[in-house]
Amino acid sequence: MKTFLFLSFVSLLLLGCGEKIEPGRSQQATQAKIAVTLLTLQPVKKTSNEVFVGSIESLDRAVIVARSSGIITQFAVREGDSLQVGQLLVAIGDDPAVDQLRMAEAAVTSAEKQLATAQARLTLSEQTFQRYQQLWEKEALTAQEYDQVKSELEVARQQTAMTAAEVQRAKSGRAAALRQSQFSQVRAPFSGRVVSLQTKPGSTVLPGSPLLTIDREGDRLARIMVPERLRSSISVGTAMQVEVPSLSRLITGQVVRIQPGSDSNSHSFEALLSLPDSQDLPSGLFVRSAYALSEEQVLLVPQAAVSIRGQLTGVFLEREGLLHFRLVRLGRKFGEYWEVLSGLQSGDRIVSENVNRVVDGAQVES
Repeated sequence: MKTFLFLSFVSLLLLGCGEKIEPGRSQQATQAKIAVTLLTLQPVKKTSNEVFVGSIESLDRAVIVARSSGIITQFAVREGDSLQVGQLLVAIGDDPAVDQLRMAEAAVTSAEKQLATAQARLTLSEQTFQRYQQLWEKEALTAQEYDQVKSELEVARQQTAMTAAEVQRAKSGRAAALRQSQFSQVRAPFSGRVVSLQTKPGSTVLPGSPLLTIDREGDRLARIMVPERLRSSISVGTAMQVEVPSLSRLITGQVVRIQPGSDSNSHSFEALLSLPDSQDLPSGLFVRSAYALSEEQVLLVPQAAVSIRGQLTGVFLEREGLLHFRLVRLGRKFGEYWEVLSGLQSGDRIVSENVNRVVDGAQVES
């Protein structure tokens, strides 16, 4: 009985292995056919733009500092205010220069009084000397009396001269004190706009303390960073389009100055562009500047043909009726097309749309 069961099991095993399979091979499942739109790649001529970034700045920016010590009693302007040359900006109180001016005024007054007294004495001495001169000529007085009157006249003259010099010194001191006291009234050195305030009323300041920053009135400049590789292409007079994204504004600028040296960290140099009719632009705004490069041949694929799978970017390439996922490296964007830097070549046929429904290895429906 056991022998019969063993023979039956062997017979069933042999029947199950009746279909032969070659070693190392397996049956491949048939992929479903899919209808796709194919695009044959051909290089095209494109003129691209190199884009630089930068910011708006004024023709001249000044940080106004205190030239005397004291307490700020008044800020006559606020951030963003327009200014006229000579306009009051800041008033500084408790200024020692004010006390010095008062003392200088008192010194001038005192010296002028002393001069008036000396001049009166000189007048009296001159009159006395004239009378004694007449008496001397008539031999009506002694030589000692005559010499004494003459000496008093000379002393009066010297005293008047010294007092007059003292008046001039006092007036010079008053003028210096007046100039120093005027520093308590800080005024605009030129017409422009207030950018920022560095202190506030009630603050104590010393000579050299920053008070506020102002920009000069007039057209603005754009300061941009340009790569070293374009140093020979861009020069003074080169025209560029400058975009102010925050204001949706486009201005044609012109290079007016180029920094002679390059930044060793960014390997770029600074260029300044003049911006016509830009007086209303606030300083510090972000800008983009475009420079047209020479025409070149590029290979482009439509945006709809690009498939992104995680960190991988690729397209579906057609080979002998089958679709294969091909990794690509993309570069610049031209409208709805991407520049292909590697992974494809001229003549390749790719799926140009609906790539989300395509799988690797699918057959193209003819």
